Amino acid sequence: MLGAALEYLKAHFLETVSLDDVAAAAGTSKRTLVRLFRLKQGRTVLQHLHRLRLEYACSRLRMSHDKIIAVALASGFNSIQSFNRAFRIELGCTPGQWRKSTRHF
Repeated sequence: MLGAALEYLKAHFLETVSLDDVAAAAGTSKRTLVRLFRLKQGRTVLQHLHRLRLEYACSRLRMSHDKIIAVALASGFNSIQSFNRAFRIELGCTPGQWRKSTRHF
């Protein structure tokens, strides 16, 4: 069940994903999914989704000259504000700071 949820997130992280979608893919209720995800993964479904999106965003930031807003939107975030907030929480800096410190063309 949890494996199916993780696979669904991995396959659809660039799209708009709801908890209902993930629970349906896992064949369980939202409540059970949330509880199991927190227990087994140590994070929420949304935190895991953000991590997948941020991994993708970091790759794009490192390997392209794309504007940060373009990277944010291409990575599945709905706004630059939510991207910046998730980035700071997960990586401890802004996307611009991260890009400057890791750029390798």
